[in-house]
Amino acid sequence: MHLYLSNADIDECSAADHGGCAQTCTNAIGSFYCSCELGYSLNTDGFFCDDIDECSTENGGCDQTCTNTIGSFYCSCELGYSLNTDGFFCDDIDECSTENGGCQQTCTNLMGGFQCSCQDGYGLNSDGITCEDTDECASVNSGCDQICTNTIGSFYCSCEPGYSFSGNGFLCDDDDECSSGNGGCEQTCTNLIGSFECSCQDGYALSSDGLTCDDVNECASANGGCEQTCTNNIGSFQCSCGDGYSLNGNGFTCDGKHIFVLGLFYAYGFDEAEVTTKAATSTDPKLTTDAPTMERLKDLIDQPTDEEISIENVIGVVAEINNLIQLDTTKVSTDGVPPELL
Repeated sequence: MHLYLSNADIDECSAADHGGCAQTCTNAIGSFYCSCELGYSLNTDGFFCDDIDECSTENGGCDQTCTNTIGSFYCSCELGYSLNTDGFFCDDIDECSTENGGCQQTCTNLMGGFQCSCQDGYGLNSDGITCEDTDECASVNSGCDQICTNTIGSFYCSCEPGYSFSGNGFLCDDDDECSSGNGGCEQTCTNLIGSFECSCQDGYALSSDGLTCDDVNECASANGGCEQTCTNNIGSFQCSCGDGYSLNGNGFTCDGKHIFVLGLFYAYGFDEAEVTTKAATSTDPKLTTDAPTMERLKDLIDQPTDEEISIENVIGVVAEINNLIQLDTTKVSTDGVPPELL
């Protein structure tokens, strides 16, 4: 306070310089004093006003950011918050409430922010907003045993032909196609891993459809192995012989009089070497050496007849051969000849 001696009070504040006060001058009886507006404090000189930094004391009462100004201050909020109507506190902004926060799929509000995320089967792109399909099949086939098919936002497993799911949707088990309707096979069905195979019994061949069986005509190839007549049957065949012949026990060749007579030759004591040697050295045109000896003998004595072959017929044939190869017919007798040869 400034004191002046005078008979009358002088209003120092009425002077042009307001008593030298920087802001407010207040006159008093015989004196005056300076004061400052809100946001300022009176300097120690009593005249000038200094700005008060409100932010330096308890952040000016601001919840978040305090900014000092000349003679005042103001509060503000960080990104994701808005200033409350009281001018001091900050309220969280729910970004998800407006256009889903810009997220393509899921928006989750956080204090002072938000976060985008994606549904199962999608991954968040580097922009943090959009979602991209995840190819689950690209990683260890997504657990599928065989086939993995990626779809938008998902995937599914499947099995190759001949397999079916084991029940968990991932593993594949072999189907036994033969267990149902014999796999469609007409005759034999054999199950294979992931497939099956039809086959046919002897005497049949698998058709081009891979299922049905066609009869094989064995007689069409090398007469079925038959020496004379081959008759095809469904699934089989049968050899037979003409008049004067009988089917051998092997089911293929035919036995005629030549076999009967040669058998008697040997039974009577003519050994094969003697017969074949004399036949081979004969000069008779019927026994030329351009064919095997035994075949020449067969050709000579193979004279089919309906007459029952008797020992007399045989002896006659032996005599005929003897004329050619000079066998010793005195050896011919029926002693020791097996009954089935008589």
